[in-house]
Amino acid sequence: MLRKVHFTYLATVTFVDHLLGKLLHALDQSVYSKNTWIVLWSDHGWYLGEKEHWGKATGWLRSTRVPLIIVPPDSGSPTGLQPGSKCDRPVNLIDLYPTVVEMAGLSPKEDVEGTSLMPLISDPESEWSDYTVTTFGRGNHAVSTRRWRYIQYFDGSAELYDRNSDPNEWRNLNGHPDYKPVLERFKSKVPEEASWEYFIRYRHFKAVIPSNGGSMLLFNHALENHLEERTDESGKYPEVVEHIRKWMKEHSTLQKRIVIPD
Repeated sequence: MLRKVHFTYLATVTFVDHLLGKLLHALDQSVYSKNTWIVLWSDHGWYLGEKEHWGKATGWLRSTRVPLIIVPPDSGSPTGLQPGSKCDRPVNLIDLYPTVVEMAGLSPKEDVEGTSLMPLISDPESEWSDYTVTTFGRGNHAVSTRRWRYIQYFDGSAELYDRNSDPNEWRNLNGHPDYKPVLERFKSKVPEEASWEYFIRYRHFKAVIPSNGGSMLLFNHALENHLEERTDESGKYPEVVEHIRKWMKEHSTLQKRIVIPD
């Protein structure tokens, strides 16, 4: 069964490659072949049993890394571009909007995140941020560099991987005294998330309390993973909401991330 799953997945990838080839061939034969930018990216990766996980919705490498290929047109290649060059700087898909806007010669909006990748297209060794952040659900963030990956979860638990020596991210270095300076560096790069006053884990539930005084949101991770969180279950589990509220009243804390014991 597992072999069939792997074969089917690889067949799907192969078929997509075939269709891309047909599309590029048609572009080469068209009048637009000399003035068209090609920007190729995809959905994030899928685990097929690696790390004992099936699917997506994680902060690990395969769930957050995507292909990204940019091919300038012959008539408008940036100065300094070396055809076939590769760039291993950490970038993010939110960088695509300002990049495409600059390609089109338009003015980007000022209130959007992301940085145009045009400097890296011209020179892959251009000065650039040494990290990027991926958020997967409220309170869950992965900070990535060329070497390190730090993952902080909503309940305060964390993972740290040195991908130079552990490319498959098997050995969690969080809590190891030798890596305390690295941990502190990455903790400082995790977004503040001012919209939420508390992130709370209780059994298989995740509760978030807005900082504006709004009602608690409750998510059942036994039914819905931490990436989706589309359904507020507070009305369905009033006893859980009451238990969390009671615990919060009885335990004063300044911590933002809380684990309530059974």
